[in-house]
Amino acid sequence: MKKIIIFILIYIIPYALFSEVPQGTFTYSFYGNGSLMGRVKVSIKKENNYYISEITYTLHTSDKKIERFIRTKETVTFVPISIYSAQKMIINAIPITVKKYITFTKKHIVVNTKGNKIQYSISSPFVLDGLYYLKESMKHKYKKNFIFSALVYVPEIEIERPIKITYHIHGRKKIHVKNKILSLYHITQRLNKTTVIHNYFNNKGILY
Repeated sequence: MKKIIIFILIYIIPYALFSEVPQGTFTYSFYGNGSLMGRVKVSIKKENNYYISEITYTLHTSDKKIERFIRTKETVTFVPISIYSAQKMIINAIPITVKKYITFTKKHIVVNTKGNKIQYSISSPFVLDGLYYLKESMKHKYKKNFIFSALVYVPEIEIERPIKITYHIHGRKKIHVKNKILSLYHITQRLNKTTVIHNYFNNKGILY
């Protein structure tokens, strides 16, 4: 579950104070229970009628290290084109590397792993997690208690089909972190009736 949560958070959090989809390269840190867990570099650029995003991050836990690179391409109207991901995990000194290349058409998701292609049929339009969320949130100026839902493709959660995610912007909330009281932005993502991800971050995009 940690891997799933981290993937979602990295892609949506750092740009709360922008008024448009940001372009450029940004770096930030994320924390778990007040302790530094990893660092992230995110690059976003617009080429013709496409957004291209690249994410590089390193996550450390007590028993493993995860290094990951993700490159996504989507139209400026947030129609998915492709996702490339390369992940290296080191668990108990044993390295494991996984690479995926995913492409999209109007009716199919095509997943290519180590030369093996699997095609899944889809019936409804969907978006990728990340820029669509940013645009909707910024359009409404991160208004407190703003709620919206979308069919979102997150391969770390469900490789075969998009899932419904409901985003809820709660505004600022004071929380305790290492004997300090911090005023942080609070956003939740509801994946289903029982799974809710709570996101807390400050003005600089540092995630707690």
